Amino acid sequence: QELTKRIAFLKEKTLKKPGRKRQTFYLNGTELTDEELLYLIDYEYYDSIGKLEKDVGAGKNQLRNHYNKVKEKL
Repeated sequence: QELTKRIAFLKEKTLKKPGRKRQTFYLNGTELTDEELLYLIDYEYYDSIGKLEKDVGAGKNQLRNHYNKVKEKL
């Protein structure tokens, strides 16, 4: 039980941990929001996150990491 509490605490800490300033990406002239990112990937609008990163001009794994953080929060 104590280990479960510790793991939950560490997960929460990593989600709150400040990192680099969040960069804004645009897809087809509109801002790519968290909800839109989840929708595009979950409903397979894009085959992979890598293709979406290329289309919006994001760095390698930049959107993948953001997608994983948003999924963890949910």
